[in-house]
Amino acid sequence: MQRGQLRGARSLLAPLLILTAASSLQAQQPRFETGSRAQQRVLADAMRQNSYPLSLQDGVLRGPGFDFLARRSANAQFVVVGEEHFVKEIPEFLSALFAFLHEKHGFNYLALENDPVSAHVASLPPLRGDLQALGRYAQQYPNAFTFPTDQELRLIADAGRWSQGKIDPVWGLDQSFGVLHALDRLQALPGFRDTPMFQQLHQEALAADTRRPPSGDHPDQLDYMQSVKLADLEELRRQIDAPEGSEARFILDNLVASSQIYGYYLRSEAGELTRYANGFEREQMMKRLFMRQYHAAEAHGEHNPKVLLKFGGWHVFRGLGPSQLQTLGNFVTELATANGTDGLTVGVYLRGPWRDVGKQKGMEPIAAATDPSSWTVVDFAALRPAIRAEKFGALDPTLLSHISGFDVALVIGGASEATESLRSQPKPSPPKP
Repeated sequence: MQRGQLRGARSLLAPLLILTAASSLQAQQPRFETGSRAQQRVLADAMRQNSYPLSLQDGVLRGPGFDFLARRSANAQFVVVGEEHFVKEIPEFLSALFAFLHEKHGFNYLALENDPVSAHVASLPPLRGDLQALGRYAQQYPNAFTFPTDQELRLIADAGRWSQGKIDPVWGLDQSFGVLHALDRLQALPGFRDTPMFQQLHQEALAADTRRPPSGDHPDQLDYMQSVKLADLEELRRQIDAPEGSEARFILDNLVASSQIYGYYLRSEAGELTRYANGFEREQMMKRLFMRQYHAAEAHGEHNPKVLLKFGGWHVFRGLGPSQLQTLGNFVTELATANGTDGLTVGVYLRGPWRDVGKQKGMEPIAAATDPSSWTVVDFAALRPAIRAEKFGALDPTLLSHISGFDVALVIGGASEATESLRSQPKPSPPKP
């Protein structure tokens, strides 16, 4: 064989040898069936190897889990927490985390899945930083705060007391599902002009927007906003004719946009193809409201303002969320990248008799790796190289989306339902003449 022919033969053999070696290595790796007990065991073991215990004592986070979170958040501009709603321990965790982030890293802003009008009012005197005043406001306007639990209100009060930011410490980034508090705020603004439609909507809200569905029911399905006609809100905006850029115009625009979003939901329930528009427009609203506050902070001279965000998990996955929408969480972490900073996403999961992640299909390894009575931090990001190399085989799509969508998991053992004593306390008797 000539020398040139030999080189050619070798060049042909090289890819075959690589393929043979790769096949041999692949054959040596165990094959795991998706969702099998064997796969769940190795996944749980990998999670345990990347887990850190965490505790909350007297409002302070402690333990190796806290040390880990402190390291991972050191360069973060945004820390994004995906929660389950109406859980007592989650706002308590967030209060402690916000205190640390504020003291050590200059975080001054708390962004919530909440109506922007009530968040603004909560950021101003006399409500700012006053838990009892916030409780009275939530009692007067039961649908003003999306989650009016004692723990959520305390988180809002804490942010108001600690923040040294130049604008509102609390950012509401969601649609409204109450009207009365927004109308009363509108009425209190300088230059307010009363109109027939304002009187009509205000009277209707006084009669019907002073009740709230029981906690735990999804507000999308039971809120007062669904009973208000979009055409009436558009007419209210036309009659008042507030100047562009004014707070009054923002309130009116927000009511109209909220009604449109709920209209998509109701129409989808009636069989129209508007469910996608409902989710898409809501996610877009969250992003626009975030940037409204972000630009306001920048306009006051703040460079790369730092924000702690708390939203339902579906809204803050990196990339596509479960509803196949690019989420608010993805938006802000990409913004951090554009700013040359970092974003950290934290998914919260529950253990215990009340709610348990182990009962969710595909999520069993998280339960198997953690204690149902204690708190654990799991480094999801550390698992990604092995998952990408298919060391564990093909993962259940739900579990894969969580490990890809959240950098860190906080597993809260012994989770319990939030309380609402502040909102339900008896109203004070009027003073005697």
